Amino acid sequence: MHVPANRSDTQIFVRIAALCLGINIVGFGLNAALGRVDSAALSPILYIHALLFVAWSVLAVVQPSLVARANRMTHRKLGWTMMILAVAMGVSGLWITTAAISAGRMAPANIFMMINILTVAGFLGLIAAALGFRRKMAWHSRLMTSATILLTGPAWARILPMDLLGPAGLIAISACVLALSAWGMIHDRRAHGRIHPAWWWGASVATLIGPLAPPLAFIPSFADWAARI
Repeated sequence: MHVPANRSDTQIFVRIAALCLGINIVGFGLNAALGRVDSAALSPILYIHALLFVAWSVLAVVQPSLVARANRMTHRKLGWTMMILAVAMGVSGLWITTAAISAGRMAPANIFMMINILTVAGFLGLIAAALGFRRKMAWHSRLMTSATILLTGPAWARILPMDLLGPAGLIAISACVLALSAWGMIHDRRAHGRIHPAWWWGASVATLIGPLAPPLAFIPSFADWAARI
């Protein structure tokens, strides 16, 4: 499916990425402001992961801005940097999850581990798809934006009152993430008269993480492995 690009497309990608950056800053900043973080006890890998995360969030705003200015050469060079960042973020994210479970800071261990595994898999899957569609800008831009949207999940988990929401917390996080995808869909409908399929790909990934995590987490072999951590 071909959706012709226009200036409003690049603007919506910039705006969504900027909002994602703001959500991440608020989510993790709120966590620190409420005294939930002991900075002195944080490991170096966590600081590295945070820097990778910030670098991605900033570049996610810069990249569509470069396209808007027709600076495709810089866009391509930074794009390969983002591919490396994506892999490093996934590895460090799962490393941190394992360390947090081992330290008893995440319970139930199997649920948290599975959610993070699915999130990393979904994120890298969208990035891989975007890389495959790099010559089709309509697909590429929307898939990359969808990957950035997916990364707001952990921030929403710190913004929302998860203790009060209980089991509905995962649904609430998914709803907040999907609201960002819906913004892109509404733009497409207004600007082009139809929604590009790439948005549905991103929304499907975000939607499936919550429902899939609990049943997969309680597969006996996985639950036993998480418990041993």
